[in-house]
Amino acid sequence: MAKGTKYNYFTALEEMSSYSVQAVNYLDEVIRDYDPNKINMCIQKMHEIENKEDEKKHEIMKNLIREFLPPIDREDIIQLASELDDVTDLIDELLHLFYMLNVQTLIPEFTNLVDLLKECCVSMDLAVKELKQFRKSTTIHDNIVRVNNAENKGDALYTDIMHKLYTSDKDAIDIMRWAEVMNVTENCYDACEHVSETIETIVMKNM
Repeated sequence: MAKGTKYNYFTALEEMSSYSVQAVNYLDEVIRDYDPNKINMCIQKMHEIENKEDEKKHEIMKNLIREFLPPIDREDIIQLASELDDVTDLIDELLHLFYMLNVQTLIPEFTNLVDLLKECCVSMDLAVKELKQFRKSTTIHDNIVRVNNAENKGDALYTDIMHKLYTSDKDAIDIMRWAEVMNVTENCYDACEHVSETIETIVMKNM
C-alpha cells in the first residue's frame, strides 16, 4: 500500500467474502464428480482458498492496530472478518470430514444442501459488497433476508435428512458418519446467518 493511501476495510471484507464463495463453489465441484481417491488433492486446493482468506483477515487486523479512525466501529470490523473466516473454515472442514470419516459415496440429498449453501454464500457476498454504501443501498436488506431464508430452508432440509438417516436401514457407522457431515453443513448455514446479522447490526448502528 502506497504511503498516504488509506486502507480500504470494505474492499478487504469483500475479498474475504469472495473467498467464501470460491470455497462453496469448489465444494460443489467436488461433490458433483465425487471421487474418494482424489479427496486429499481436493483438500489441498480448498486449503489454498482458506489460507488466502486467513491472510486477508490478518491484513485487516494488522491495519486496525494502527488505525486511528476506521470507517465503522473497530469491534464490528473484527467481528465481521472473524465470521467471514468462519464460513470458509467450516466449508474447508467438510472436505476434511470426507477424508477422516472415509466417505466413499455421497447421499443424494447432500447435493441439495450444498445448493442452498451456495445460495446462502452468494447472498451473503452481495450484502458484504453493499456494505461500503449501505446508506444508499436499496438491496442490502434484501440480500440479508435471502441469507436468512436460505438458512431456514437449509435447517428444514437438515431436519428431514437427519430423520431419514435415523429411520433408514443404514449401518450405525454410516449413520454416525453422515450425522457428523450434516452437523458441520448446518454450522455453515449458521455461520452465513451470523455474517448477515452482523451486517444488519452495523447498518442499524450507523444510520
